[in-house]
Amino acid sequence: MNVMKLVFMNGGLGNQLFQYIFLRWMEIKTGEECIIEDSAFCLENPAHNGYEIEKLFGIKKSKLSQLFDEDVWQVMMEERKSGKSIPQQLLDNGLQLSMVYESGNINFSGNMFKVKPGSLELNVKGNWYFHGYWIFNKYLQEIEDVIRQELSFPTIVDEKNQMYEKCIQQTDSVAIHVRRGDMVQLGRAMEPSFFKSAIQEMEGKISNAYYFLFSDDLTWCLEHSGEMGLDVVKERVILVEGNHGENAYRDLQLMSHCKHQIISFSSFSILAASLNSNPEQIVIKSW
Repeated sequence: MNVMKLVFMNGGLGNQLFQYIFLRWMEIKTGEECIIEDSAFCLENPAHNGYEIEKLFGIKKSKLSQLFDEDVWQVMMEERKSGKSIPQQLLDNGLQLSMVYESGNINFSGNMFKVKPGSLELNVKGNWYFHGYWIFNKYLQEIEDVIRQELSFPTIVDEKNQMYEKCIQQTDSVAIHVRRGDMVQLGRAMEPSFFKSAIQEMEGKISNAYYFLFSDDLTWCLEHSGEMGLDVVKERVILVEGNHGENAYRDLQLMSHCKHQIISFSSFSILAASLNSNPEQIVIKSW
């Protein structure tokens, strides 16, 4: 391979999909194939549900791990675990590689260029490693037709989610996404007062909204329902339950079908709003 453009991919489905959208944007704009740097999914206990894009959407893209014999890749993974990053390993083995990154401390001694979200210029000739989450709607908007065709969720077949989907379609549906989990540990979880204010704002814009509550911690939501403003509209609140583990993507699918969004600072939330096809969608966020 004469030219190698590697896009680091990691995290849960929301992160992966934004990274995939960036990868496809890069491919379409440059006319050159990009390769997924998939080492994060080759660890013994990968985060969340591992690499999901191929499994959910049937999308087959070249992955870095496939370019090496299994024994060589295992050595590279051992070096990664000891602190030597994949791009540093490639550089040390003779690949003239430069890096574009958004943030973070990365173990790499080659040329590095930091960019702000959405500010990447396309003068990227040669071998490049792209490290970031690329959560910026520019990439989606410029190739929207391609992305909507490629990211087609599997048809909902179970009765419970079909019921949710029907209710979402038949009402002025508003998705409320409450992300807890690791956001609590990082100190980035949204305060209940944000959701209360957002519901009040939505009530002023839509006369008979139905609120579909999505969360990785519904127990917390119920315990703080008053502070979140849910009690005021409790007759029109529907808890979306049961989509955990490998089925967590169904929440993203259902959220993207809701007509309006109240979103947390989460790639999952932002992606649901970005994939929404309602031209009159109202999105309320805190930033």
